[in-house]
Amino acid sequence: MSKLWARRRRGYDVVSALVHSANYQKSEYGFYTPIARWSGSYADHIALYLFQLFDAHYEQNDKDFEHYALDYINNSVWENQEYAKNHIYEIALLVFEELEKQNKGD
Repeated sequence: MSKLWARRRRGYDVVSALVHSANYQKSEYGFYTPIARWSGSYADHIALYLFQLFDAHYEQNDKDFEHYALDYINNSVWENQEYAKNHIYEIALLVFEELEKQNKGD
């Protein structure tokens, strides 16, 4: 995860952008997954995937997030994007951790 943290400091902070988007969606509609979302880029595709993961975890809250996310990601169909699994898992952990910190009082 240290490489990802280093990248966050140097360039676009994708984790903060995802946290902001997730918090907005959750506060407006009560869940992370948007009713409709345009996936115009790979980043949009990943954001939607992560929001679905967060909603699924909150609905089936029988495991801690790290284990739930690992199972969810490993059971997803990746086809030609298998290379991204570990990176997406790391991003999911970072975003979830920040969501938990920000929403601790809710």
